[in-house]
Amino acid sequence: MLTRNLQKYTGANNTMEIPPFMPSQEFLGEITLPCLRAEIKNSQVPGIASRHIEQYKEDPICRIYLRGKNPLEKSPWQQKMLQQLLEQEGLAAAVAEGMKEYEAGCIGDPYDDFDEDEREQIAEHGFAPFLFVESIVIDDEEQKVLIGADNPSSTLHEHGITIYLSDGHWHFADADHSIRYQNALKKRGAGK
Repeated sequence: MLTRNLQKYTGANNTMEIPPFMPSQEFLGEITLPCLRAEIKNSQVPGIASRHIEQYKEDPICRIYLRGKNPLEKSPWQQKMLQQLLEQEGLAAAVAEGMKEYEAGCIGDPYDDFDEDEREQIAEHGFAPFLFVESIVIDDEEQKVLIGADNPSSTLHEHGITIYLSDGHWHFADADHSIRYQNALKKRGAGK
């Protein structure tokens, strides 16, 4: 049953379109900054959150923020990133690449807190079905992409994790990486 439900969300015949974006003054929930913002449900993204949705019977919202010189338009680079992450199913691949870095950096079993069935599912499908994505930031000015994710038991990190793009590769960090990004924006006068 679980495998069937995981397959439901892992991409077979399940593609996604880029959602409509609206102008917003809210950036990452706590910063006043002109940007474009959209919302999607995690179930819309192939390969993401299927185990979470099945287990907790909830489909969390993911907010996507676009920051750029012109806060009313998507830049070509932002459009390219959106296409890669959403239309070309790159979001699950980004999470998978970042989680491999997490696994390589762990001392001992990185999934010690999970039961045997969950570890088998992680081995078979990767960690993306266990995570829900809370936010995606595509910052054209700084050429940064940050994916904020979490799991209900906070087994990975107390405040969630960040998967970020650097030098053409996806990397793992705890949520402090995103917090430092937000704090840097606030120091430059972008925050409330």
